[in-house]
Amino acid sequence: GILFIYIASQFYKDTSLTRNDVHVIKGTLSEDIKLERGRKSKSLVFKLENLSDFKFKIGSLALKETYYEDLMSDLKKGNEIYLTTEKDQYEKKISKKNQMSFLDKYFHYQKIDVVEVQNKGFTYLSLSDYNKTNRENDYWGIGFFGIFGLFLAVIGICIYPKTKKTEILGRASQNYSI
Repeated sequence: GILFIYIASQFYKDTSLTRNDVHVIKGTLSEDIKLERGRKSKSLVFKLENLSDFKFKIGSLALKETYYEDLMSDLKKGNEIYLTTEKDQYEKKISKKNQMSFLDKYFHYQKIDVVEVQNKGFTYLSLSDYNKTNRENDYWGIGFFGIFGLFLAVIGICIYPKTKKTEILGRASQNYSI
């Protein structure tokens, strides 16, 4: 139970991104923006001419706050776009200023999360909307792990004394039977 409460507390930390935590990439689309669908999720994928090794993605949580239908119809191959990414990902994967972790190298090297999308004065996904979706997800984590952790802690507190009492009574009855 305590472990679940600890996990819930980790969701409580404010992980909102600020302008100092992001990097803006100006690029030209090398192909039309694609909407990829998974089993239970969908994401937007951008490919840029100058960074063709990478897939820039807006995940399913942030996609809800994105004007993605307008984005897909407004921007086509050859259009200029401004993609904002987390500075940490930019410095590890693109500029290579920071060292990549094992997971970054072998599992998610090509994928870079997009936190803001703009084109000539119109913002399709803003940093504040991105932060809002992540904060809502944090509330679900706090609720689930917090309630489950409290439930397990209360069960443990209620059951432990009863088992201890039964164990003591069992020993006492063995001593008298000898």
